[in-house]
Amino acid sequence: MKTIKKPPLETALALARASFAENPIINYHYLADPSAVVVGDRLFIIADTDDESGSDGYTIKAYYALSTKDMVNGTNHGEVLRVPRDVSWASGAWVPAVAYGNTNEGPASIGNFDPYDSIPATTGSLMQNVASRTDLVTSAPPRSLLIPKPKTGTSWYRISNVDFGSGGATKFTVNAASLNADNAVEIRTGSATGTLAGTCKLASTGSWSTYATTECAVSGLTGVVSQMYLVFTGTADSTAALLWWKMVSAPTVPQGPYADTLAIPGTIEAEDYDVGGAGYAYYDETSANEGDADFRTTESVDIVSGNSSKAVGYTIAGEWFEYTVNVAKAGTYSFEATVDSGSKSSSFQLFLDDDAITGTVKVDSSSWTAYSTASGTTKALTAGTHVLKIAITGSYVNSDKIVFSDEITKLMKSPKKSKGGESKKNKALRQSRQKSRIKGVSKGCFD
Repeated sequence: MKTIKKPPLETALALARASFAENPIINYHYLADPSAVVVGDRLFIIADTDDESGSDGYTIKAYYALSTKDMVNGTNHGEVLRVPRDVSWASGAWVPAVAYGNTNEGPASIGNFDPYDSIPATTGSLMQNVASRTDLVTSAPPRSLLIPKPKTGTSWYRISNVDFGSGGATKFTVNAASLNADNAVEIRTGSATGTLAGTCKLASTGSWSTYATTECAVSGLTGVVSQMYLVFTGTADSTAALLWWKMVSAPTVPQGPYADTLAIPGTIEAEDYDVGGAGYAYYDETSANEGDADFRTTESVDIVSGNSSKAVGYTIAGEWFEYTVNVAKAGTYSFEATVDSGSKSSSFQLFLDDDAITGTVKVDSSSWTAYSTASGTTKALTAGTHVLKIAITGSYVNSDKIVFSDEITKLMKSPKKSKGGESKKNKALRQSRQKSRIKGVSKGCFD
């Protein structure tokens, strides 16, 4: 490897003279690695000496401060730090990075904190007895994780100047992996032992790579709260990994059908999820709408143009969408979901009134633009009005629609014939079975 050395001092001075311009802040003191900050109406620059005296060529021993109010006249404040004179434990310094704040409190806040967006769990103003970890994930962005250590001592993360608005928060949602059943998050105000707003017991996922979303009720969180604490409880260190959290505000309208109550059997268009807002009718990890279909643009669900129609896209594991449905009669139903993905790990699962009615359904990953069918059969459903949930269990599913069919509808469809055709005996047997299975069904069902 070729080592690039700095030019000798005489060359540097010659270059400086050759490139001289009017109004330098200081023109008689040569410094390196400037870092700037504006305090009030004055620009401050902290730079180092970068002495050419170390064994490796350059050693930083001191910082100097310069400032200007009008970008023409400069003030040299001289040497403001030297090691080890001012920092006894250090033998050398690094390139400076400067931020302004008072000694006790640090920088002043420039605005309030919005808790209703998806917040990376490693976001906060102060913390105690926690660690962080970054996981690299195939076909997905890296994960930055917060690791609580409640056995070591009181474990918490503080978030300052949290603006809950006049309506306040009603729910707290957290996405995490948990290896122990007793891991939980307490939401408190004022201090780590302050007023308790709610407690979320983390779902046990049994794996560092499996995440689950937990939701719990909170109260007393309105207006601007100067200090909010997430306090982590449990009997062991490093048995939970938090990915993100967010607050949910009270809905402005009750949850209900987008247009009319949808029917099972029938077709559920993915973009026709219920009204009611984030955290009630749907959950989307980001508040921005990234869709291009120009449909329901005031909400954060990303509706895209696809499959000659509309689809819900840009989905992330943990997101979900709900639909008010009427199940015509009790029984099991077959379903065919029109979906696509370019990711090998994409999948979804169906729930009715928050009870799972399917297992995890894998999505074909051959193309982002060629939609295909993922099919299966539900568990037994009860008749009446329910809430159907499509939960994204593997990221990057584009969902167009789901068609539900019951057994009678399937029987009324013409079966496929084999290449050799259907024998008279088999045909007669099939027709006899069809007649017996639809016997007793009222004619009105087919009018």
